[in-house]
Amino acid sequence: MLRIALHSIFVSILMDSAISREIPANLTWHVAEDEAEINHVFEVIPCKYLTCRDKIKFNEYVESPLPGSPLSYLGYDDFVFGEKFRGMGVEPGVPWDLTPGAPTNPLTIDAGEVDASLSLVTINGQNTVCGVGGEKWPNNFAIGLGAIALKFDTPQTEFGFTIATFKDVVSVIITLYDEEANFVDQFEYRKDLDVGDIGVSTAFKSKDGSTVSGFVINNAFGDGLCINKFRYCAS
Repeated sequence: MLRIALHSIFVSILMDSAISREIPANLTWHVAEDEAEINHVFEVIPCKYLTCRDKIKFNEYVESPLPGSPLSYLGYDDFVFGEKFRGMGVEPGVPWDLTPGAPTNPLTIDAGEVDASLSLVTINGQNTVCGVGGEKWPNNFAIGLGAIALKFDTPQTEFGFTIATFKDVVSVIITLYDEEANFVDQFEYRKDLDVGDIGVSTAFKSKDGSTVSGFVINNAFGDGLCINKFRYCAS
């Protein structure tokens, strides 16, 4: 079950409209299910302020226009993308994917079905990683609406990525976990983007030395997002 109450997200979407493009103030903070404020141990900053400069652009893959190339997972030396973490379920929405339940210790990535997990899609000449929603690949409407999970090999104090979309409204929840699958932090990203927009950079940096070993992105009420130019600290 998502830590943020979905009714709170919906109310916030209706009430909050003014959003900055330069500094990601568009990452709004919400209450947890018990109505208590989340004690944020990470802060949201533009990627240009990250200390680590390691970057993956996914350029080693052949360009693949919508609906892209389907993948059950996508692995690199220091991290791996999948659909969710072990212990979580997948509850296809209409048309979004949600990952109810809590991950189990240790935090472990779970690959999804090849037509319902990830798709590598070229947007404006740049490769991006997109989640695949309940309508499944190769339905164009499903691309960008699915859950995306990532597990780091080494715990991180900062990471970031550039948000890409070929749709309109982006509204997602990102939840951070440590190596033992404990909840670390959570944010909602919401923004009206131009179709085919690439370049809204978003980064997460620890305020107190807390580390994160993975995150999962769930889509709720928006048109989803894809990830481009992933930034992290190489091990």
